Amino acid sequence: MTDAAGQSHTATALVSVNNTPPVVNITSLIDGQLYPMDSETIFNCEAAISDAEHGAGERMCSWLTILHHNNHQHSEQPDFNCATSTVISALGCGAEMYSFEVRLTVTDAAGLSVTDAVRLYPDCEGVLVCPADLNDDGNIDGEDLTMMLSDWDTAGAADIDHSGTVGGADLTLLLSSWGACP
Repeated sequence: MTDAAGQSHTATALVSVNNTPPVVNITSLIDGQLYPMDSETIFNCEAAISDAEHGAGERMCSWLTILHHNNHQHSEQPDFNCATSTVISALGCGAEMYSFEVRLTVTDAAGLSVTDAVRLYPDCEGVLVCPADLNDDGNIDGEDLTMMLSDWDTAGAADIDHSGTVGGADLTLLLSSWGACP
C-alpha cells in the first residue's frame, strides 16, 4: 500500500485452508507460581500439544524465558525443544519489581502458530527485605556494625553474602546500606 505522500508499507497475512492452529497448554508451570529466593531454580518446561491436521514431527516449538524488571524486559535465547527446562534466578523481594514469563509458541507445518505463557513471581515470604539490618530495628547503624564485628571470621548471622564467613564483603554490604531500611 502506498499513500499520497509516497510512503508505503507492506503487510502479509497467512491463509491456511482446511487447517486449524495447534492447541497448546503449558502443564509443568502454573501461571502465578512462586519461585524460591535462596538460589537459582531449574523448572521443567512441558506442555500438552495437539493439532488436528499435523503430527508431532510436523510442529515446531519455541520456548522463551523473559525476565521482566520494572518497566523493561530481558529475553533469553529461544529453546526449540518441545520439552526442555529453564533456569530462574533468585531476583526480587526488594524495591524493584521482578517476574519471569515463560512462553511457548508452537507452529504447525502450514505456518499457523499459537502461544501459551505463564508468569512466575518471587516467593518473598520470610525473605529479609533489608538483610544488613541485623537487629531488625528498621535502621542500619552502629548497632548492626557492632553485631557484625562480633561475628567477624565466623559463620555467624552477619554473613549477609552467604559466603560461609563474615568478612569484608559483608562489611561492604552493610556500609553501602547504611541508614533507614526501605
